[in-house]
Amino acid sequence: MQSFAVDQKNGRMYFAQLKDGGSGDDLCITETTMAGNETGHMYLDNAGHGVSIGVESVGKDSYLWVETDSHKNDDSGRGTALLRFKFQDGKKPSGKKFLTGSHTITAATD
Repeated sequence: MQSFAVDQKNGRMYFAQLKDGGSGDDLCITETTMAGNETGHMYLDNAGHGVSIGVESVGKDSYLWVETDSHKNDDSGRGTALLRFKFQDGKKPSGKKFLTGSHTITAATD
């Protein structure tokens, strides 16, 4: 596991880990209940290392903040932008990018 985030309002947790068989900068985001039961996952190609992720509650939806656009296509890759997207089981992430052109950026929440 690289990192995790908790959506307390919606009762979900999200875990980022390197994708099996990926290039080293591809991530798998797994969604679970607060009890740890898996409810879904998404794959993010060319994301980065997944050092940290953030989650934002919007009504009943959870939006994730994750590094993207890795500067290298291997396990040393780090994101050069932040991506905000709605978690949707089994789908490719689609959202808005922020701070493009950054150097080794990661998400954080407080």
